Amino acid sequence: MTETRRAVHAFVTDSAYAAWKLYAEEAGVSVTALVEAIGQEWAAVAATGQNMADFRPELVSAARRIDVLNRQRKGAERM
Repeated sequence: MTETRRAVHAFVTDSAYAAWKLYAEEAGVSVTALVEAIGQEWAAVAATGQNMADFRPELVSAARRIDVLNRQRKGAERM
């Protein structure tokens, strides 16, 4: 049986978008395949019972900074 497919949607900066595209182009794969590969890697880590936030702490720290900036930006837009 084929596994159900689900969409992942994100708004990223122009520089992040360009980096995803460049990485994919240089690797000869699609951004979708990269996202799927990362998700499969994370699923394998989760299956071990490891705390996911402990898997790539530098990624979590960067994401938290980005979340703070995005919330600040959205708050400023509402004013």
